[in-house]
Amino acid sequence: MIEVENLTKRYGPTLAVSDVSFQVQKGEILGFLGPNGAGKTTTMRIITGFLSPTAGRVRVAGIDVAQSPIEAKKRLGYLPENPPVYPDMTVNEYLAFVGRIKGVPRGELTQRIGEVCEKCAVTDVQHRQIGRLSKGYRQRVGLAQAQSQYDVAQKHLQALKQTRKDLFQSAEGQLTQAKGRFLAAQAQLNYSEIRSPIDGVVTDRPLYPGDMATAGSPLMTIMDLSRVVARTYIPAAQSAFVKVGDAASVRVPGEPGSEAKGKVTVVSPALDPNSTTAQVWVEAPNPHAKLTVGSTVQVTMVVETIEKALVVPASALITGEDGSTSVMAIGADNHAHQTDVETGIRQGNDVQIIRGLKAGDKVVSEGAYGLPEGTKVKY
Repeated sequence: MIEVENLTKRYGPTLAVSDVSFQVQKGEILGFLGPNGAGKTTTMRIITGFLSPTAGRVRVAGIDVAQSPIEAKKRLGYLPENPPVYPDMTVNEYLAFVGRIKGVPRGELTQRIGEVCEKCAVTDVQHRQIGRLSKGYRQRVGLAQAQSQYDVAQKHLQALKQTRKDLFQSAEGQLTQAKGRFLAAQAQLNYSEIRSPIDGVVTDRPLYPGDMATAGSPLMTIMDLSRVVARTYIPAAQSAFVKVGDAASVRVPGEPGSEAKGKVTVVSPALDPNSTTAQVWVEAPNPHAKLTVGSTVQVTMVVETIEKALVVPASALITGEDGSTSVMAIGADNHAHQTDVETGIRQGNDVQIIRGLKAGDKVVSEGAYGLPEGTKVKY
């Protein structure tokens, strides 16, 4: 491609070329039309490097003619009306001379000369002196040297295309490698991402960003706070009445509105050897996080509902040395009589009496221990 930008040429006060700009693309044929003195020849001589411009710039195949004239001329073929041939050289000698100037490799020179001679129809005069040729043949020889440069330019263009193709393939390979490295890094990132199997809240994080985690060490504790489990211990005698699924409630003592309704989920069949108590779990919903993990709570379990149960205060019970249970009942004579009883459910300070008393019987609720049989009671 030929690029001419704002080309100007002056000979003293005479303006030969005034601010000319144009481009010649690959495959285009451009002709200059104009009257004598319009600057056609001057422009051609500046393009080919025979003259220097007063202003402006010319590039041939991307090479600035003024800055790199030899490199630019290697890519130009020039045939004026009267070709500048050497009359004392033979056609072969002249074409070889031009080829060496143009940078044609020595090993290709003979083949190139043969090709251009055939194209320009001067094969039959290859070994004759140019000065003895007719004007027509001399012009053909000039065309041959220009054709030779055209062929060089074509091969250079093909080499550039191949180079660009190789560069493109190399860049494509580098892109594929970069994509592979990116996918590998992305996979490594996915492997390093730890997903919790549950929805919840981080309640403990022993490691912080930048800390080194050893194999098997916990990274964090995640809890699902939508439901809580309260663990309590109750006496063996009471645990016998508790069943999985019984209604229960959990609340924080002293905090109104903290009560959560739930149910018994676990009743341990084994007793704690130290306290002889059984562990019971109560699970309850905690939608508004009223119950805090780790806090102390009060658990109430409803194991059985008995209508019209007969109860006495726990302080009225007397436990004998043999483990029997009795109360001091007040008879119709207003005297205290020790009466054996069988107890049932205990709730707070109230104890169910299964056998030994009937509704309406009166008992000594305080100070029954050590009270002699038949003691008169006033109430």
